[in-house]
Amino acid sequence: MALKWFYVAIVTVTMLSANHSCKAEIVRRLEKPALQILALSASSINKTLTARTGVFIGPSDTQFQFSGQSMEINKEENDVFSARLTTSEFNLEANSPYGSRMLKIKSNSTKEAMGILFNLNSKARTETTFPLNNCEIEIEKRENGTQTEYKARVENCADEDGFDKYFVLDLNFKSGDASQIYSKDLNGPDIQRVSKYFKYAKTYYTSTERDTYYTILNNPALEADEITITNFYFTVSSRSNLFSDDLHSLYYWDYYI
Repeated sequence: MALKWFYVAIVTVTMLSANHSCKAEIVRRLEKPALQILALSASSINKTLTARTGVFIGPSDTQFQFSGQSMEINKEENDVFSARLTTSEFNLEANSPYGSRMLKIKSNSTKEAMGILFNLNSKARTETTFPLNNCEIEIEKRENGTQTEYKARVENCADEDGFDKYFVLDLNFKSGDASQIYSKDLNGPDIQRVSKYFKYAKTYYTSTERDTYYTILNNPALEADEITITNFYFTVSSRSNLFSDDLHSLYYWDYYI
């Protein structure tokens, strides 16, 4: 009997020690984006100006930013926003790396952001189907000794539907230099581009674990070399063919950590 209780005590202590050294929490539960596109339309105003209209759903703190000529936002019922945007087809020199055709949307309360790069080749019409709305994303955070681990799990967001998914983070060095790294296939040739930063941050996915992505931060190494991390997020994006007439060339969804 004494031996039995001794065994139970050892198991209990071991479990408590494991729980103490490895704490996990769900940062974002598995669900669809809070920011969603419901509809996009394109029409011509004159020979040089075009209009883009959009209907979106998002929290009450949703904010819009557009690099084009004008933007008019209306808040409607049930967290629906409508936007009317005008831009010049020929103005690619606006104060934006994407010229005058990038719409950015964000919500601080949900830590989500969305971007839509409008296609200058699109014909006048309306789109109401956006597969990214169906994607479900979960983010888990785990404190494991001196490391902080993040795990993203994605459902209903297939690669064959044209989605790219990965973690992104900026490493800011004491020298003033910065490097942006993002998840690569751990067994693929491109992993060499980011492996030199594994001392500080390891971000990857594997072909054997579908739609699961990891980032592992080595906190002592980051602190020792005075490296800070900024712009740390998980992204899902979809690009259209360069010569297509889709209403958007690119649209993406980000969750900031």
